Amino acid sequence: MWRDGLTSAGLAAAGAQHGPGEVSYRRKVLERIAMMPPPAGPWGTVNMLALDAAGNLAAGVSTSGYPGKYPGQVSDSALIGAGNYCDNRVGAAACTGRGELAIRVSTARSVLFHLAAAGGPARACAAALAETADLLDEFRSAQQCLCLTPDGPHGGASTSPGATYAVMTAADGDYRVLERRRA
Repeated sequence: MWRDGLTSAGLAAAGAQHGPGEVSYRRKVLERIAMMPPPAGPWGTVNMLALDAAGNLAAGVSTSGYPGKYPGQVSDSALIGAGNYCDNRVGAAACTGRGELAIRVSTARSVLFHLAAAGGPARACAAALAETADLLDEFRSAQQCLCLTPDGPHGGASTSPGATYAVMTAADGDYRVLERRRA
């Protein structure tokens, strides 16, 4: 395991299995992480879902992710189906939070699978997040997702209480902040 490889015993095992280059790389990772404490201000992934006048959907996901993320780690944001998914026939979805969980169950794509059966975007998001509940993860943290349908309804869900998302339509003069469904 990668995290096991960051202990002294893990470094020794990595050296025996993969050679001194791997040990050197892992030591540099530890040094780099130690120099990068989390910032004082807010940080994290940002999701944007959009629907244009022609009925085209878009899903955009930034990944500032967790400060000090292991170098070389790929987040769910970059993986279509895990951190974001868009299909003009069904909807668009995007995720934030513990990306490793979203990767393991293709959470964003799962939102769209649940959309028709769940009874709307917020319920579809909650159903998709429920698929991660039984996965083992010693670093589990909050997970959230958003969904927008081709005809305009939207919703979100979170594994944390009180989570919100912002919405703005062409008819709005400013954005509105709405609460996500609890997953």
